[in-house]
Order: sequence, then structure tokens, then C-alpha cells
Amino acid sequence: MGPRNPAATPVRVTRSAFRVTKVIISLIVVFAPLTQATTIRRFTLEQVRDTARTVVLGTIVSSSRSVDPHFPTTDYQVRVSEVLRGKVSGQTMMVSYLLGEGAPHLEKDRTYVFFMGPEKNHSTVGWAQGLFRTETLSQNGKSIPVLISGDNQPLLISSNGELRRGSVVDVRDGKLKPVTTSATQWNSELPSAPGVAETAPRASAPHPAVIPQSAPRVVGYATLDDLRRFVQSGKAPRK
Repeated sequence: MGPRNPAATPVRVTRSAFRVTKVIISLIVVFAPLTQATTIRRFTLEQVRDTARTVVLGTIVSSSRSVDPHFPTTDYQVRVSEVLRGKVSGQTMMVSYLLGEGAPHLEKDRTYVFFMGPEKNHSTVGWAQGLFRTETLSQNGKSIPVLISGDNQPLLISSNGELRRGSVVDVRDGKLKPVTTSATQWNSELPSAPGVAETAPRASAPHPAVIPQSAPRVVGYATLDDLRRFVQSGKAPRK
């Protein structure tokens, strides 16, 4: 009788080995998306407003990491200064973002406007799209308040009172500096399909804001009062 062929020998898989394999596959499925560039639906400003159940002006008090291994998040405690829409229980609330590329990073003691989505998510509509921070620019010896989105786009106001996103910028020494390269770029308010766009590939050139000639001209930066009026003019989603 010749030597036994190892390749022909049946392999027995124990239940414990099967369970381990199943767990490994589950972890790959859960964490693989977090290691890749994030693709998020692109909302218009009106869609952000009308999707938000709660709109809050608040300041970051503290932050922490969740202990859930399947859905790791950064959780921010926010001290509520003003509720522009909806209701908030108490004087603080939590805002959470899944860990991964594209997730907003909020600074302690900085004030933001949060357009909050469904309560169970504890997150802003479209992540950075539903998040605005306050900045102060210096121009001709004057201080000018500006609202910058989580995508680093200044909020502009047109001659007809409409709000519009500007091109991606960086704030340095009280001035706005255009950003020429970025892993994530957006067309200002003209997505390729109505209300939908995706992050640009990492190697792609940025998409500049394109404003049609027929559009009302921009007359300045939108203020917090302009944003309040914008929120009040919309319709809150049905519960």
C-alpha cells in the first residue's frame, strides 16, 4: 500500500473553529468601510434644514470614545445655548460620529450649530453638512462673524436673501484662504444629480464652486440671524 495522499484526506472543522471564522468575517464586514474613504449623500441646504428634527446652537463641553467594538464613535457633550427647532431635554445633549475618514472633529469650547437627524443616531444630517461653526474674520479693521460648515464651506447670502454654500476654504489669521487640494471636495450647490453627490476620489482635483450667471449675486457672508430665519422658513419633518 503506497503512501497516503494528504490532499485527499478529509478535513474536519470543529464547531469552535467555525465560530471563530464567523466572528472574523463579521469583524471584516463591520470595520472594512471605516478604513476606506467615506461616501455620503450630498444634501442641498434646504434638504439639510427640512430633514433636521432639531436645530441647536451649542458649545462643546467634552468628548469621549464609545466602548462598542462594532460601532466605535466619538461622543461629544454639548451645552445647549439656543434651540432653533424642536425640543431638547435638559441643558446638554450628545452628538456622535462614527470613527472613520470624513467624520467631523469638534473642538472643545467652540460653538456650533447642529442640524440633528433622527434621535436614535445622535448625529447631524449628512455629517459635516449639518454642522456649522462660528468664525470671526478681520477685514479693514472690523470683525466680521462668519459661519463655516463642517465641510469648510462659508455660508453666503444672495441679493434675494437665499443662503448658499461657498467654495472650500481654510481660516488662517482671521482670513479665508481658498483650498486648492483636498481629499474631499464638493460642488458648491450644484450636484450632478438633484440633492446627491459623493466625495471625490483622493487623487482627484477639487471641484470649484460654479455659480450660473442667472443666479442672484452674493452680497456677503450669512450671519447667525440669517441662519435663524432660514431654519424658521422651513418645515420640520413629520415624526
